Amino acid sequence: MTELFIVITVIAVALIFDYTNGFHDSANAMAGPIATGAMRPRTAVILGAFLNLVGAVPLHCGCKDDLWWFF
Repeated sequence: MTELFIVITVIAVALIFDYTNGFHDSANAMAGPIATGAMRPRTAVILGAFLNLVGAVPLHCGCKDDLWWFF
């Protein structure tokens, strides 16, 4: 029982870390174009979200099965 608890705890902590790390990655990706004035914030966020979706689908990461209707 203790081993199962440890495994579940480690997985939960890893998922939480990965989720919060995504915020930092997206903030860093948006900071450059917005700070230089190349894009407005709304445009940068929309383009970043779209490209993250498009980038995940061709890699066959499992998202493609869920997004069959998109492509």
